[in-house]
Amino acid sequence: MWYFQDEKRIANGDPFAETVRDCWKRGKKQLIAIGVNCISPKWVTPLFKDINIDGEERIPLIANPNSGEKYDERVG
Repeated sequence: MWYFQDEKRIANGDPFAETVRDCWKRGKKQLIAIGVNCISPKWVTPLFKDINIDGEERIPLIANPNSGEKYDERVG
């Protein structure tokens, strides 16, 4: 599981696309896809767009974004 700093980097600052490619390379015999869950829909395309670069093996991607709402700590 990853947490994100922004549309390109996971919480520790590593580029998401590089992290995905590394995970796929190491575990593709056990993985069917790599995806994101419960993130803003506006982040899905920016996160995914640099993963499958021409000439490299295509990594299957999946997304289950939230409905776009923003968390309000006063409401819960």
